[in-house]
Amino acid sequence: MENLIKNKRLMPLFALICALLWGCGFSVVKTGYELFGIDGGDVASKILFAGIRFILAGLLTLVFCAFSKTRFDSVLPHIGGIVVLSIFQTVIQYAFLYIALANLSGSNSSVLNQLGSFLLVLLLPLTDKNEHMSKFKLIGCILGFAGLVYINLDGLNFSISFAGEGCIIISSCSAAVGYIISGRLSKSVSPVLSTGLQQLFGGVILTATGLISGGRIAPHSPAAIPVLVYLAFSIAAAYVIWSILLKYNPVSEVTIYKFAVPVFGVLVSGLLLGENILQPRILISLAAVATGILLVNLRAKSLTKRGK
Repeated sequence: MENLIKNKRLMPLFALICALLWGCGFSVVKTGYELFGIDGGDVASKILFAGIRFILAGLLTLVFCAFSKTRFDSVLPHIGGIVVLSIFQTVIQYAFLYIALANLSGSNSSVLNQLGSFLLVLLLPLTDKNEHMSKFKLIGCILGFAGLVYINLDGLNFSISFAGEGCIIISSCSAAVGYIISGRLSKSVSPVLSTGLQQLFGGVILTATGLISGGRIAPHSPAAIPVLVYLAFSIAAAYVIWSILLKYNPVSEVTIYKFAVPVFGVLVSGLLLGENILQPRILISLAAVATGILLVNLRAKSLTKRGK
């Protein structure tokens, strides 16, 4: 599987698959809340739900590693790094995300949740000598983020609170730090194995946090368990593919595809709910995000030289 994903020509396809899985996840998670009887403002139960989801995702990934005969002892020297990755990419990111979602509109959260991706592409040249800023990357980032703002313009408001905007900015920035750690860690340890372990570790911490905070969940429908299993599988697949992409490609060229997550979310929600998605606002936003992705990934030497 890794040999296929590391093919640089297929990078855009696999990055968009990740974006699609994450984008669909928002709608399915809300369905999961209903099937498990989780109220909108019950943050503790949402964190518990996320924790169980990540534990299952981690276990699924580790089972795959076992069947693919991955050497588990190879990860021992890097356990500390995996724990740190777990704290940033699972615990902090999702704990603050679920607190924010209880206090924010969907439009605000979908835009602010990608702020970390925007900042990551801009700041990577300061932390990684292999990353270079060019005018194409800068314009691409601005176009991508502008597309997200525009697609959600009708629902945006500009009031600021720590429990809402503040928490989701912390979540987004924590995710960005996680991408940097994941990219570096993947150079010395199997990205599939490290993903499984960090999801398992993070899931245990989130589950414990949810239980201690009074969170409780119980299936209210026969469909509840299959939905939870799908959510675990989708997030395991997305993060495994993403971590392999980060290992074999410049982080900025992969991260820009995160801008497609809310666009996929809008398109999938529209299709599931029968809404009209062929609106000028959606089409213009999609074009802006697509153009931004293309600009960031322009690799012709002549363009790169002129862009630096």
